[in-house]
Amino acid sequence: MWKRSVLRLVASILLLTGIAAFSTGCSALYRAPEVHLVDVQITGLGLTSGIARVYLEVDNPNPVSLEVQRVEYLLELRGRDGEWNVLSDGISSESLTMVRRGTTEVPLEVVFQYRALGAGLLGWWESGEVTYRIQGDLSARGPLGPVNLPFRASGRF
Repeated sequence: MWKRSVLRLVASILLLTGIAAFSTGCSALYRAPEVHLVDVQITGLGLTSGIARVYLEVDNPNPVSLEVQRVEYLLELRGRDGEWNVLSDGISSESLTMVRRGTTEVPLEVVFQYRALGAGLLGWWESGEVTYRIQGDLSARGPLGPVNLPFRASGRF
């Protein structure tokens, strides 16, 4: 009699765990990627703003490939006063495949205002480097369905 109760309890827990995993898009089943900013190339300049191609190196620690459909990001530069200034935020819908347990280069087209760039340039002028941080979400599709993977990185270039 008690064995049947234990089996029902275990089955209920497994069912609830499965429902929770699928209701969150299976995000709990995937590990977040490691992200590094590896290159920035200015691709266009206007009167008040510019466009840059920012390249992220994304390390997928998961045992499956993921089809990235969208990247939402916030890119900030640290000013010489230590405060973070938003350089750009946006969404990239350029689709690509993140290989399983491997590294994939993710390009982002970043539009920035010159006034936002000023704080980072002052830091570069004084120390020869710019401190950045980038955070966001990778929206992808894996074998178990859609998944949102948050990422965060910081460094100097």
